Amino acid sequence: MADSAYLGPGRKVIAAEPTFEAVLAYAAVMHAEPVKVAQTADFRHDLAKMASACDERTGLVYVCNPNNPTGTIVSGDELEAFLSRVPSTATVLVDEAYHHFVEDGRYRTAVDMLPRHPNLVVARTFSKIYGLAGMRLGYAVASPAAASALNAFASWDNVNAAVLSAGIANLGESGLVVQRRKALNDTRRWLCAELERDGRRYIPSHANFVMIDVHGDVAPVIRAFGERNIEVGRRFPSMPNWLRISIGRPEEMKAFVAGLRAIVPAKEKAA
Repeated sequence: MADSAYLGPGRKVIAAEPTFEAVLAYAAVMHAEPVKVAQTADFRHDLAKMASACDERTGLVYVCNPNNPTGTIVSGDELEAFLSRVPSTATVLVDEAYHHFVEDGRYRTAVDMLPRHPNLVVARTFSKIYGLAGMRLGYAVASPAAASALNAFASWDNVNAAVLSAGIANLGESGLVVQRRKALNDTRRWLCAELERDGRRYIPSHANFVMIDVHGDVAPVIRAFGERNIEVGRRFPSMPNWLRISIGRPEEMKAFVAGLRAIVPAKEKAA
């Protein structure tokens, strides 16, 4: 909807590389120009370069926070400063699909920044911490003008009664988010401790997945896990040596670690 509302021939969309691809994919349909800005050495959005890439032709700027697939975050102060640098003629879409998993005190939701930045749109979803991935229930928070621009491109009846009921039921469960965040983040911390024990390189994540360096093309590693009936993340072209693994139940993660040690033996064991 944001692509349809703010892009078209002669318009540009600015995004990190890598990030969630949907905005760039739909931009191609709109015949807009994608501008990919390489992430920093620590796998974060290079906000300074993204702001510098903006000009009068920029229709949309996309920030995924936490970012998919790296799991890294943009701090609240960094995001606020970035929004002040982006031209008011460009719309900034902040994707907070993984917002609920973040425990870092430097992080702030962009929703609180809306009164100061009317060109901001914040997207959220029930697909992650609420467990409704297959039902595809999402929403945006925006100024009345931006909401009207987006709504002009909404599909008719794009949310059904079953998913609305499921979303309302989730919202009515007091403590659900806190409970699920702790369970998932505790499991992620266990996984990272096992990776450190093996001496493996990984990207510290604030989301429900972790990227692990397999020191070679990840494609055969993905196939090898498939032969063990373990489904892992896809290959990301700009990070071909990195494996993304979503956090599952503790017993599933134990099976993953056993598989990883068999498929990609650790080069160095911690003392």
